[in-house]
Amino acid sequence: MTRPALVLALLLALAGCQHYSVEATLDADGGGRRVCELVCDAPGPTPEATVTHFREGFALSEASGWRRVDRDEEPQHLVFRRERELARAADWSSLDGEIAVPGRPGTEAAGVLFSNSVQVEASGEGEERTLSYRERFEWRGILPAASALIAELGGAALAADYPALDAPARAELRGLLAGAGLRYIALEQEDAGEPAYETFLAALAEQARAIIARQHPTATAPAIAERLHRVLRGAAEEGSALFAERLPGLDLVAATDLSFRLTLPGPVLETNADRVEGNTAIWQFGLSDALLEPVQLYAKVRVEH
Repeated sequence: MTRPALVLALLLALAGCQHYSVEATLDADGGGRRVCELVCDAPGPTPEATVTHFREGFALSEASGWRRVDRDEEPQHLVFRRERELARAADWSSLDGEIAVPGRPGTEAAGVLFSNSVQVEASGEGEERTLSYRERFEWRGILPAASALIAELGGAALAADYPALDAPARAELRGLLAGAGLRYIALEQEDAGEPAYETFLAALAEQARAIIARQHPTATAPAIAERLHRVLRGAAEEGSALFAERLPGLDLVAATDLSFRLTLPGPVLETNADRVEGNTAIWQFGLSDALLEPVQLYAKVRVEH
């Protein structure tokens, strides 16, 4: 199935364009060390504007400890690095938001955020003492922002086709399209197929026709469906421009993956890692995997005295 251009940046996980690597070591006393690195594709000479784009898009401020690393062997890449030493278990929560994609302040997406949160817990006593590591990656507000954009583009397209629509009718259409946008994104994320999309589009067009026909009696559901189809499946430039304006890192997130290595102070007792090598739990995923539900990492180790 051909993915819709409008939400392409939201729904595709294209490995290899930007890559986070996290190396974390958890000590027996609950402290540890963490090195986070982001490698970005930037072919040829890198203008300062490109550096600014990555810094804004991924919240890589120097004030929070992110520094740019020059590597002669990788001139085609921009590399940003952050290192932290953690003295005790409670300090791991200071890493919350280290991996983040914020919405642009002052826009409808200002409340949208992709970020991580970290928790280390110690429990038990004596030989039964354990340490548990949890990290959660999630989007907040992204689906409402995306559906609002669909409603904005679709509402504008229908208003242009049916200029007699008054303000209440246009507002009703925007509300209908906002709700439909959430369903549409879910269908695309599930890769439900063309029959499901066509059923969705036909039902949406009929609902929109009922609103439009009050002032445009000759409006037909097939014509409205065709218009909405062009918005959903063909608004590449306009939709991408709006997403880039409101979510400066969203175009990058779709092409960003993350590999995470957590080394524990003993054999891994429990974990949901993709694989385990010795005392190290390893995960790999795309940031867009967290679109509909959080990605959660978990590992547990028995601590020897």
